[in-house]
Amino acid sequence: MKRYEIIIYLTFICSILIGIVGNIFSDYKIQYFISDLQYYLVIFFSLYVFRVFQGDRESYIIENIIIYTLVSRSLINFIGYSSGSLKGNYGGIVTFSYDAIDIFSIFLIFALSKNNSFLKNFIILISWILGIISSVIFQSSGKSILFLGIVLFEIIFLILKSNSKWVRGPIIKTIFIVLITFLIIFSFNLLNYLQQENQLLQIKMNQAISLINLKWVNDPYILPPSPRDRVFELYNTYYYYLENPFYFLLGTGIGGYFEESKYYNPTASSKGGYSEYEVKSRHFYNPHASPANLLLKFGIVGVIIYVWALLRILMDKNRSIFTKNIGFFVVLLFIGFSLKLALLVGYTLYTFLPKNIQTKNNVKNPE
Repeated sequence: MKRYEIIIYLTFICSILIGIVGNIFSDYKIQYFISDLQYYLVIFFSLYVFRVFQGDRESYIIENIIIYTLVSRSLINFIGYSSGSLKGNYGGIVTFSYDAIDIFSIFLIFALSKNNSFLKNFIILISWILGIISSVIFQSSGKSILFLGIVLFEIIFLILKSNSKWVRGPIIKTIFIVLITFLIIFSFNLLNYLQQENQLLQIKMNQAISLINLKWVNDPYILPPSPRDRVFELYNTYYYYLENPFYFLLGTGIGGYFEESKYYNPTASSKGGYSEYEVKSRHFYNPHASPANLLLKFGIVGVIIYVWALLRILMDKNRSIFTKNIGFFVVLLFIGFSLKLALLVGYTLYTFLPKNIQTKNNVKNPE
């Protein structure tokens, strides 16, 4: 077992022990302890299971499982929305279906490869387009809107970085930049038009744009409710630790909570991701984003491991752009969010963190 694995496992064990002590001697609630334990056991057991995969062949298989899952979700969501078969609810708006993994369909463009068959690339490309329509226009996830902007900038960067003779010359590069700029402006104008007809898209566009205005750093009350909740969670955990400094190192543990030590959340409700008990007691157990979740459950040690993992993903030169995007953003934003995504977190930790055996034997794509 590698040193980093020992540190991760020890941190997890300490967090469990803190949670047990909190349930015995403090006012922790056993249901939240069990819920947290279930989630993080999925991550740690999946990390352990993925350790047996040491070759490129296994990584290729797992990556394709992720690709075809996203392809399936993109196709089914588009058909569902187009046929008017609305059966779900997201953000108070009736939708067809919502699953957290859907937003990663925005990154399907990076799954295209010259090693793929024409049919596979065609299916991926169509699914990417339909995934954007479903996630950004129909479903209107704020994260999907931000991811779309990130993907556009990544595409521009990759093409300008390319050694192809078609983009090597300064004139071609200039023309390309002008065309991409026009495309981005056109896309934003199209979104502006569509959001006038789509209430959920209007809400999510406002949330995405509000994050760009950094005035919220000093006054988070100016943010719309959804991003404001996430900022409050991080801020209040920090101020809760100032009042209880013994939590700083390893956090409040599995099943731990924070109190509203500085910022009161007037819109916290059982319809906004919190339980009725959390809203009534003002003890909040489940932060919505990775930084706040890890700070609460694992303290400064957890945050250090978190930042280290993100840096490892960014510096990795052996994985595909598709895998790096999925891995980076699932760790950056979605730890503590979904049991399905917990499997991706475990896979990411296996894939990008140091292993006993480096995968040097290249396995050709069977297609």
